[in-house]
Amino acid sequence: ILYLLRGIWKKVELGCERSEGLQMNAFAASTVRVLAPFHVTGSLTVHSRRVHSNIGTARLPSSLSRGRLERLQTKQSPSRMPICARFDSVFAQGFSRFDEHFKEKNRIERRNVYTNDDWVRHRSSTRYWRHMLSAFNSQIVLGLLPAVSFFTLVAAIVVGINVVGPQYISNLPVLRLPMGPFNITAASLSLLLVFRTNASYDRWWEGRKLWGLLLIRSRDFVRQGLTFFSRDEDHMKARLVRYTSAFNFALKAYLRGDEDMRSELETILEPEELQAALADPHPPNHILFVLSAMVQRSNMNTLQASRMDENITTFSDILGACERILKTPIPLSYTRHTSRFLFTWLALLPFAMVGECGWLTVPAEAFIAVVLLGIEDIGVQIEEPFSVLACEAIAKAVDANNKSLFNQQEQAWKLAGEGMEE
Repeated sequence: ILYLLRGIWKKVELGCERSEGLQMNAFAASTVRVLAPFHVTGSLTVHSRRVHSNIGTARLPSSLSRGRLERLQTKQSPSRMPICARFDSVFAQGFSRFDEHFKEKNRIERRNVYTNDDWVRHRSSTRYWRHMLSAFNSQIVLGLLPAVSFFTLVAAIVVGINVVGPQYISNLPVLRLPMGPFNITAASLSLLLVFRTNASYDRWWEGRKLWGLLLIRSRDFVRQGLTFFSRDEDHMKARLVRYTSAFNFALKAYLRGDEDMRSELETILEPEELQAALADPHPPNHILFVLSAMVQRSNMNTLQASRMDENITTFSDILGACERILKTPIPLSYTRHTSRFLFTWLALLPFAMVGECGWLTVPAEAFIAVVLLGIEDIGVQIEEPFSVLACEAIAKAVDANNKSLFNQQEQAWKLAGEGMEE
């Protein structure tokens, strides 16, 4: 059945490619006519879905910028797009909006910071009932609705053919599979899912440890600066506090990508400092360089400067480790193979269950799909940890602690002096 569907889809794709090629040739001819008055020389290559222009020399007026030219070459009206392209576009946009609503926006709700009351509720004996009652509001379950609905529909079709069909159509072939292959491959599927989840959890926990270390080192760095700097260098101390807090917020915005760097730093840095940080393509690295320059320009001795520089090096190590987690996913071949194996296994499972379960195949398939797809989806969701970790809570804690130390430094010096006199 899978090979039959694949062959049908290949035929449809071939027809769409031919239709699209004719439309793209017409579009390329119109593009050449548009570019002719501007004396553009070079070759124009037409592919199945894009137009590439290898422009050697071009004298374009100011009204036709190069970016506008590229949009002109690649843009197609939705009504002129091939059927397959329009289907792919609508299909992708639908799932993109679904994921954005049920998954991406709700990742904010998973940025939990537990208190003592939360831990008491977490280990309460009523958690079983509470978790079951909230199952239909679970973001994992809601995010799996399209996939679970598909497998439930497959199970309903299989039951209709094997149970209902013979009652109305004689000599209807029975579509069933033995349960043996599924019993054999269930262990392999379990190992794949367990390894996938464990690998994702290791990445999530490493990200949490890095941000915990950042909290510790930030407080220690500010404590050292307020102690090692001269008593009359209040402006340097205030700048040290600002830039240390700014590094935490800049790192958070840099790792998440969907947050505005300016809005994160404008309440912390001075206007000139903000412009300098935003002008750098890598704001967290710029902030670390400023911190290093501040330490070197201070009046502290070499040993004290070395101790503070160790913390700056730790900041740089944390930045690099977070970038490594962000830019290097679990090997994509492993993720794809697990998804393909799980999809095929669940799609064929109703053919093996229908003989013994009958109509119960439909709810059984839905339940099994929710369980197995949920395990796989949890691993995917925590693979990139920084959008689910409460990084803003850690950054705000660093900012509050640093400001508290700065405001209490005079009292601390006074208490230390009184202690020495006694």
